[in-house]
Amino acid sequence: MPQRATSKQRAEFYTSLQREYPNRNIDGVASKLLRLGSTSALYAERDCCDEYWCNEDPTRERKEESLERRILAACSELPGLIPDFSGDPRGHTLKLKTPSGYTDDWGQTGLCVPTS
Repeated sequence: MPQRATSKQRAEFYTSLQREYPNRNIDGVASKLLRLGSTSALYAERDCCDEYWCNEDPTRERKEESLERRILAACSELPGLIPDFSGDPRGHTLKLKTPSGYTDDWGQTGLCVPTS
């Protein structure tokens, strides 16, 4: 099971996202992205560790596509926010490319969603 983000990590994520969109209320979108990021991490972990999920679960592909659509929809609420998906559960499975180009990860790819 993926680790939960600490309250400090969640607060830093909200602050970073609010800095990108100073004139908008980002609470709803940030909350959605944290929830969806957690699901993304769970699915990535299952891809690595759960043989049934990878080989036999008939709902797997549909669930993953639905998750990706919901993440894209949440990102579309804030102009210029683009999701960057990673299937590796050892790092963040969801990062966000921001309008300013701000990153908070070692690879300089985007703003990490802490629950992912």
